[in-house]
Amino acid sequence: MVFLIEIQSLHENLRRLTAQKSENESVLKEFEALEDVAVVWKMTGPVMVKQDPSDAQENVTKRLDFIKTELEKLEELIKTKETAFEAKREELVKIQSSQIPVQ
Repeated sequence: MVFLIEIQSLHENLRRLTAQKSENESVLKEFEALEDVAVVWKMTGPVMVKQDPSDAQENVTKRLDFIKTELEKLEELIKTKETAFEAKREELVKIQSSQIPVQ
């Protein structure tokens, strides 16, 4: 049961990171379409702060790199947990099938 909860949690994290990756890729495409004189604003708490477009684009690129790295780690962890879960399941089936039913 613990394996299933952990795997479900990992899959939820995977979905969240995948959504963040998609959002940041969309933002990066918007930056590429901007004109050189465009003004970029960043929400910092309740305040909008003017930001240099190249700095903003660099931040989004770094964030995407980080998200991609985290996705790779998470996918590997999910694979490991699912393999361990499958091994435990097979072990349980083996134990259950070796028991003689009592009548």
